[in-house]
Amino acid sequence: MKRKLLITGASGFLGYHLLPLAVKEWEVHAIVHHNQMADKEVTCHHLNLSDYAALEQLFNQVQPDAVLHLAAISNANSCELRPWETWKVNVEASINLAKLSAKYGVHFGLASTDLVFDGKQGNYTEQNEAKPLNKYGRQKLEAEALCLRFNPKAIIFRLPLMVGAPWASEGNYLRGFLAQYEQGKDINLFTDEYRSVCGAASVAAGMLALLPVAIGIIHLAGPERLSRYELGMIISEVFGLDSQRLKKCRQADLLMAAPRPADVSLNSNLAFSYGYKPLLVREELLQLDLERDL
Repeated sequence: MKRKLLITGASGFLGYHLLPLAVKEWEVHAIVHHNQMADKEVTCHHLNLSDYAALEQLFNQVQPDAVLHLAAISNANSCELRPWETWKVNVEASINLAKLSAKYGVHFGLASTDLVFDGKQGNYTEQNEAKPLNKYGRQKLEAEALCLRFNPKAIIFRLPLMVGAPWASEGNYLRGFLAQYEQGKDINLFTDEYRSVCGAASVAAGMLALLPVAIGIIHLAGPERLSRYELGMIISEVFGLDSQRLKKCRQADLLMAAPRPADVSLNSNLAFSYGYKPLLVREELLQLDLERDL
């Protein structure tokens, strides 16, 4: 008998990369709201994550061994402009799942973000104080604290900017990058914003490996500190694009609703000690290129 995994956000970008790995080891149950899923290996359950009673009924029905909460509104500008609507998804739903996981004694993992940091230092460890600059970061930090309060055995995965299959979902970074290029547009990329960019497949594998064994906050990022411009150059090299179309700019050059931190690179040494081995960005993208050509 396989262990049962209850997952939210399965139809999203990270979920796309996680599900093929999860179904090898788990009986997977996905909570979906609007999006439909055609994966025959995944059992879908339609409900609202804000409905605590409905969630508890699902826990009783499925009896999961672990819960992985990936669903979020991760667009920082949307969180800035629609704080209450996004809070219900990013915070309230997280609390509900953390409480129920504690009540039923099952492993619980929350996907968080590097944007809980203010970006003034970089190479942040789990011990560094989080001081988010925007509402998305503040919502995620609040969710982290409350999940650990209601479920001290929870694991909080702080994740970086991720790259992966451009066909995986709407709104993923590589998809937007390639769409701009195909439309003949120049691509403006920050030279003063740094992230520990990682492939979504590496992150997904790390989450599944650590979910049953780790607790507390853990950084699950790539080993490279890259600016948006440096990332763009790697993408151009791997996909054979004209790098002359990449234009350097600075954060101050673009007006955005949400303030952006400068350097939220993450130190993932703790995850490495558990055996987490993310690929370099170039390696992960090369695998995508090969997959695209099959």
